[in-house]
Amino acid sequence: MSGEREVGTTGAESTNLDQWRELACRRGNAFLLPEWFACWNRVYGDEGGEPAIAGETAADGSLRGLMPFVRTGHCLRFAGASLGDRFGPVAGVGDEDRVAAAAAAAFDRRDYLVLDHVDRGASWPGAIEAESGRRLKRVTTRYDVLPSIELDGLDWDGFLRGRSRNFRSQIRSKERRLARDHELDYRRTTRPEDLDRDMDAFFRLHDARWTDRGGSSIATERARRFHREFAAALLELGWLRLWFLELDGEAVAVWYGWNVGGRYAYYLAGLDPDWHQLSVGFVLLAHTVREAIAEGARDYDLLRGSESYKDRFASDRREVETIVLAPSRSRALAVARLEAMAWRRSRNMPAGLRAAGSGLYRRAGRLMPTARRR
Repeated sequence: MSGEREVGTTGAESTNLDQWRELACRRGNAFLLPEWFACWNRVYGDEGGEPAIAGETAADGSLRGLMPFVRTGHCLRFAGASLGDRFGPVAGVGDEDRVAAAAAAAFDRRDYLVLDHVDRGASWPGAIEAESGRRLKRVTTRYDVLPSIELDGLDWDGFLRGRSRNFRSQIRSKERRLARDHELDYRRTTRPEDLDRDMDAFFRLHDARWTDRGGSSIATERARRFHREFAAALLELGWLRLWFLELDGEAVAVWYGWNVGGRYAYYLAGLDPDWHQLSVGFVLLAHTVREAIAEGARDYDLLRGSESYKDRFASDRREVETIVLAPSRSRALAVARLEAMAWRRSRNMPAGLRAAGSGLYRRAGRLMPTARRR
C-alpha cells in the first residue's frame, strides 16, 4: 500500500497509546482501550501469552488502526477475550477491512485466529481470509446477543414514553417506595482513595447475587485483580461508572460499568439478596439509564446476555459471534468444528439436558491452546 506501512507484531510500548485510545473511544468500546490491553498483560501475561499488536500507520506516521492480539504458540486472540464482550479492529469506521488485512500480512503462515465476540456479519474477518490466499478456513463456534438502548435525542421522559405503561409504573412506584420507607441514596465512586473499598463492596454484592446461581463469572483472584486495575485506570480517565444504591447508609445494590466515547456500558452488577424483593437491582439499573441520559450518552450497552430484565429496557440488539480462522486439516480447525457442534447441540436440548451439553461445549473449548479462562 503506497505511503503506508505495517505496524507489525509488537507490544503496546511501541504503539502511540494516545492515538490508540482515541480510536477505541470513537468505537465507544472499552474492551479495545490500551488500558484494557495493559491490564491484561500485567495480570495474565505470565501465563504464556505474548503481546502481538499488528496493524497499519498512515504516511504521516499517524495510527490508522491496529488489532490488539496476544499470541500463545500459533494462536492469536484479542487480549482479555475471556473477560470482554465485544471485540474488533481498533480503527475508524470504514478502515476495519484494510487494518485487518494489514495485520494478517504480519503473521506466520502457521498462525490461526480465535476471534471472540466480533460483530456478526462484519466484513473484516473476510479481509483476513482474503489476505491468507484461501489458506484459512472459517468456523463460527457460537454467537451471543448484546441488548442496547439508543438514547440519542432522548430525555428521561422520552425514554419512559417508549416503554410500556406497566414498566413506567413499576420504575416510579418501586423507587418511591424505597424513598418512602428508607433513606435512599445513589452514590458513584469518584475518588481514588475510595476505590479499593468500593471494589470490595462490589465483589461482595456480586458474589451475594450469584452464590445460588452457579457462582460469579469473575470469582478467580486474577479476574478480580484485573478489574481492580482496570477500574483504577478508568477512574483516572474519568470514565469509570461504579454506582451504589444505598438504603439507610448501607450499600444494597451495585452497578459496575463505564462511559467511553458517549457509550454507557453495563458490565456487572450485584445486590444483597435480603433486599431482592424490593427490586433494588431494577431500581439501580433504571437510575443508571437516567444518569446516562443526563451525561449525554448516545447509547447504553447492556452487553452480552439475553436476560429478560435486559429486554425490558432494551430498544435494540446486536449479535456477536466467535470465529476461528485456521488452516485446513489443522488440529485447531478440527477442535473448532467440535466446539461448534457441541454448542449447537446444547442450544437445542431440553432445559433438563442443557447442562450436560454445556459441559461438552466447555470441554471442547478447553482443547484450544488459549482456553476461555478467567
